[in-house]
Amino acid sequence: MYEPANYGPVGGQMLTFPVGEGTAPGFLSLPSGGQGPGVVVLHPWWGLTEPFRRFCDRLAQHGFTALAPDLYRGETTDTPEIAQALGSALDKDEARWRGDIIGAVHELHRHDPAGERGRIALVGFSLGGGYALDMSTMLADQIAAVVLFYAAWSEPEFARATAAYLCHYAEHDPFEDPGEAEKMERRMRDGGRSVLSHRYPGTQHWFFEMNRPEYHPEASALAWDRTVAFLHQHLG
Repeated sequence: MYEPANYGPVGGQMLTFPVGEGTAPGFLSLPSGGQGPGVVVLHPWWGLTEPFRRFCDRLAQHGFTALAPDLYRGETTDTPEIAQALGSALDKDEARWRGDIIGAVHELHRHDPAGERGRIALVGFSLGGGYALDMSTMLADQIAAVVLFYAAWSEPEFARATAAYLCHYAEHDPFEDPGEAEKMERRMRDGGRSVLSHRYPGTQHWFFEMNRPEYHPEASALAWDRTVAFLHQHLG
């Protein structure tokens, strides 16, 4: 269970990894054995802030190699208006965010005990959840599992995917339409995908993030336990 006062970093650090002919920054956390199944963590519109670096560290404590690409290249904010502007600008640059995520996947292959044969997971929060959905179809042969926090998008061609999906939703969320979530999950199942979906009573968007006023400790703990169990099930 999640206890904010008791967890800390396990050696995560910023690094750069190859992307096309250049490089991109990210935060990498390795498990105590130095290698483990790979998880790409995709931050929301705030940028790669402390909660998502710590999320990588917590995954490493459970034996995963976690890499969060810094999709904003160092920019972060806690102001919704600025975050919306940053996210909207990045949305328009599909080549960049897709390239960064592909680069992160390739970087994780270097740390996976199965090498290039090992499939990985994507965990996406809000903005990052949309990107995770997109990449689960574009990199179908490499993505075994996808975890979404308060994100729904029904447009990807889920029949192309091979991943299992775990969806965490807030009960009261002005950013996500429950109808869109239902449509997305229906398209996933129609495409032959396994889908688990949870809606957390009394919660709002951002309920998982302890630095936000919407943070809900009980729901966050339950979502964390479900996420870890799901990742172990599908990554081994």
